[in-house]
Amino acid sequence: MLTEALAALAGMGGTAVVQAAGTDAWGAFRDRLAAFFGRSGERSARTALERLDRTAGELTDGSPDDELRERLQGRWQERIADLLEDLDDTEREAAAEELRAAVSLVDRHIGDARGAQVAGDRGLAAGSVTARAEQGSIAGGVVNIDGGVTLGNPSRPDSPQN
Repeated sequence: MLTEALAALAGMGGTAVVQAAGTDAWGAFRDRLAAFFGRSGERSARTALERLDRTAGELTDGSPDDELRERLQGRWQERIADLLEDLDDTEREAAAEELRAAVSLVDRHIGDARGAQVAGDRGLAAGSVTARAEQGSIAGGVVNIDGGVTLGNPSRPDSPQN
C-alpha cells in the first residue's frame, strides 16, 4: 500500500499525462514517463511508450469529453501507483523523484502556455500580492524577482484606508 503522498503523486502523474497530450511538453514528458516505467525493464518502457502514444491519440483526435479524460487519467494513475508499489523503498524514492520532475515539467509548461505565474521547485508564484500593515503591525516578505516589478506608495498604518 502506498503512502498518501505517493498515492497523490501517482494521481498527479495521471493528470499530467492528460494535460500534456497534444502540447509542446508532450515529447519530453512522454520520454521521461517511459524511462520511469523502464525501470522495470526495456519491454516495460516500450509498452509505456505505446500506451502513451495511444492515450495521446485518443486525447488529440477530435474533442475528448470529460469522461474520457477522467478514465485515461485514472488508468495512468493506477499504472503509476502499481509500479511504485512494486519497488523497494530505495527504488521507490528514486522513482518518485523522477516522476515529480516529469510532472513539474508539465506544470511549468501548462502555466507558461496560459500566461500564468510559474514557480520552480519549492516556490510560490503570484501575479499580485498585497501585504498590508494595520494598527501598528508589520507586513513583509521575501521576494525573488525574475522580470520587472512595480511598487506603489504604501499607505501608513495609522492613515484611514480607502
